[in-house]
Amino acid sequence: MKPPICVYPAVRCTVLHRLSVWAGVYFLLFAPFSAEAGAQASVRPALTISFADGGSVTFRTDRDLFHPVGVFPGETTSMQLVVPKNLANTHLSIGALDGGAVTEDVIIGADGTASITFQAGTQPGLYRLLASAVGKTAMLQFWVFDAANPESNPPVVVRTPSAN
Repeated sequence: MKPPICVYPAVRCTVLHRLSVWAGVYFLLFAPFSAEAGAQASVRPALTISFADGGSVTFRTDRDLFHPVGVFPGETTSMQLVVPKNLANTHLSIGALDGGAVTEDVIIGADGTASITFQAGTQPGLYRLLASAVGKTAMLQFWVFDAANPESNPPVVVRTPSAN
């Protein structure tokens, strides 16, 4: 059996060595090339949801899909969506894909925040909001609890009660 081919013949080539070489090549090819691009890439979208009872929930996402948040039938929420500042002063279009009512046209502020209001539908189940600005999209999800069949409710993010 022939020994594995290695870039440096005097060095014993192991699987770990080969993986580290490929990882280095990957980061050189696909890492951001400017400090500004790197700074924008490090800003993860954040969402704060406030409820009428004073409770709230705040979380970030690495993806364009936020975890489902539990709400009651017909409940209204106020949200602050924080996005990278390079999207400031742009139009944010929001659509309710599964019902409910949402603020549809929003301008992202200079600080990168957008204020959104959503009223969930009255039927139990998933309600998705698709937010889009300058070719970037994010999916916000709400789950209306089913009080008649609590076992049918999936795991969701729940609010922190207010301190009042």
